[in-house]
Amino acid sequence: MKDTQKHILETSLQKFLEKSYKEVTLKELVEASGLSKGAFYHYFSSKEELYQKAVESYIDYMYETMVNAFDQEKSFRKNLEFMLHSFQAMYDDEEVDKASRHKQFNSYIDLVRQSMQNPVLNKKMHQFMKRIEVKLMEFVQVAQFNGQIRQDLQPKSIALQLMILIEGANLFYPFQEEDRPITDFMTEILDQYLALIEN
Repeated sequence: MKDTQKHILETSLQKFLEKSYKEVTLKELVEASGLSKGAFYHYFSSKEELYQKAVESYIDYMYETMVNAFDQEKSFRKNLEFMLHSFQAMYDDEEVDKASRHKQFNSYIDLVRQSMQNPVLNKKMHQFMKRIEVKLMEFVQVAQFNGQIRQDLQPKSIALQLMILIEGANLFYPFQEEDRPITDFMTEILDQYLALIEN
């Protein structure tokens, strides 16, 4: 039962990222799941309910991905690179053309906008951002202790800068003239930033 619900959430989230919330119909979500209407409605009775649960699930997934990406045996740089590769899987499809990437970008903006308007998702997103900030601060402190990052820098400042850097690069990426995977784009920016804070 949980596997079926997870499948519906994953296929629906993909649809919400391909189109905006308003553009996606419940019929399309049912078809994407491959389930019968009856089976689908057993889990979710409305598009609103499904959207909220799908985004909540996505937020949890992003947090778990970030936490699981960090291995204290690896360098801070290697951990960040692994985290970025994990996050950017949906953009790394070589078959996705520039027009599709712009559409994904618009859908992502729509997802953020919808989350701001939905009180439950708004609260969830705030909690997610705070948890990410705290975890990144912990990882920075470990890197400072290991001599990988300058100790004169504030862990909180570095954590916030990394969050802004990653989010900003995500937003800027679709408008790049050069056609390359987002992980290459992000790694280049990350390299330039880390050169400023590493020992």
